[in-house]
Amino acid sequence: FRLMIPDESRIEVYDYSDGRPTGQIPSVGCPFTFPVISSAARIFLAAGRPMFTSVPLPTALSFPGDTAVALFQAVLDYQGVSLQGEIAVQGLQGQVLRRTESGTVPVAAAEVFGALRLFLDGQVIAADTILAAEGIDLVTASDVRLLQGSVRTMTLAADIRASAPEGNYCVQFADSTFLEMMDGNLLTPLYPLATALLYPLTGAEVAVAAVGLEESFTNYPNPFFPSRGQITTIGYVLPEEARVDIAIFSITGELVKTIAAQAIRAGGSHQVDCWNGLNDGGREVVSGTYFCRITAHYASGKTESFKRKVAVIR
Repeated sequence: FRLMIPDESRIEVYDYSDGRPTGQIPSVGCPFTFPVISSAARIFLAAGRPMFTSVPLPTALSFPGDTAVALFQAVLDYQGVSLQGEIAVQGLQGQVLRRTESGTVPVAAAEVFGALRLFLDGQVIAADTILAAEGIDLVTASDVRLLQGSVRTMTLAADIRASAPEGNYCVQFADSTFLEMMDGNLLTPLYPLATALLYPLTGAEVAVAAVGLEESFTNYPNPFFPSRGQITTIGYVLPEEARVDIAIFSITGELVKTIAAQAIRAGGSHQVDCWNGLNDGGREVVSGTYFCRITAHYASGKTESFKRKVAVIR
């Protein structure tokens, strides 16, 4: 908007002591002539608080040197009935934890990660490749605006350091201040409203294993309950490209289910093969212990084969 004073008669000035109106006489050399029009001005709407919903992520099987491992994901929903101003997303803070037999303990982010990146709808908005702080402290290079009516997906991903110790890690956020946001115009801090969340909020668990098939071959959950709709995911790390066979056998050695046959898999971490507790005939197997066998025929000519126990509970 702009303010316009059409002429001097529209300016009302009163004597402070007796309240009588006074006239206005422009000073000598006054640069203004009537009508006086101000420069343009804007009225800003105050920003609201977006809704924040965490997206569950499965356990990630990783290895030293792995890249773009998802640690945390959430949806920011900034829809509302009343008009609300812009939000400036400015960064994220958290803590890295390592799981032990007695619980979790804090570890320095640089001990495990070589880089951290924060994405908004697939676009990098903040990155840290130095990791000098004990925890996670990502700051956007410039304000990232969240407009009313938008629904955005936020993802925190990491590159695993080549020297990362084996173990299970996760990121944790203490409270709603972990996501740093400001009113885009008034520059006052604000925080998201969590939906059905309890703090501290913990992201996905990342299992860092040695770069080898034998050490990394696993399945989770184990035991699993097919009668409850559960499946067990078979995870493994290949040091190079291979043709992979995965099969389930009874304890007497009978073939129960073929999971993968001569499937081409690139070198790296894999978690795409699953078992739902059915045999090759589509019937449910009985409760008990089974064996999962994986065989990898590498492009270099080498072959490896290992097996592990899988427990089924009905």
